[in-house]
Amino acid sequence: MLQRFYSSSSGSIWPYAKATEWIKRLSKATIPPKQLQLSFSRSSGPGGQNVNKGMYENHISTKVTLRLALQSADWIPAYAKDKLASTKTGDLIITSDRTRSQAKNVEDCYDKLLSQLRLAVAVPKEADSETLARVKHLQQLEDTRRKDVKKRQSDKKIKVCFALSLARLTSISPRILKTFYSLNNNCVPTMHGWLVVAKCN
Repeated sequence: MLQRFYSSSSGSIWPYAKATEWIKRLSKATIPPKQLQLSFSRSSGPGGQNVNKGMYENHISTKVTLRLALQSADWIPAYAKDKLASTKTGDLIITSDRTRSQAKNVEDCYDKLLSQLRLAVAVPKEADSETLARVKHLQQLEDTRRKDVKKRQSDKKIKVCFALSLARLTSISPRILKTFYSLNNNCVPTMHGWLVVAKCN
C-alpha cells in the first residue's frame, strides 16, 4: 500500500529512492476509490452526442470529470499536494471528453491522474560522490582564478601609485623614468643621488 510510504507529520521532500519506489507502486488499483468522485455531463467535443441507430436521438453524457480530495489523501506526500491542487478547496479536478465513449473518457481521466501524481511526487536524483568531487574541484579552481585576478589588479594599482610617487619625488615624468629604468639598470636620479628601484613590468 502507498500509505506506508507517507508520514502526514512531515512535509519535506522525499529522498530520490523513496519517491521512485512510490511512483513504481502507483497504479489505478492503489488509489483509494472512496477519495475519488466521478461526474458526467454532455460535451461539445466528439463524445458530446451519440445517435442511436433508431429514429430518436439519444443524448449521452460522455464528458467525465474526476475530482480527488487532496486534503484527505494521506497516501500522497504533502509537497506533492501543493503542486496538484487546482481549486480553492485544495481538490484536484481532471476532465476528459476526448472520445465518444464514456468508459474511455473515464480511463483517460485515470491516465491523466496517474501522470500528474508521478510528476508531482518525482524528485531529482542525488548527485553521486564522483560528481560532487568534480563540482568541488571546479569551485576550487574558480576560487583560485578569482584570487589571482584580484591579486594582479591589486599589484597593478600598487605599481601605478609607486610610479606616480616616484615621479613626484624626482620631479621627472613617468615617461622619462621608464627610459632611465632601461638605460641605468633600474636606477633613477634624485636630488640625493641615484635610487635603485624595482622595475615595473
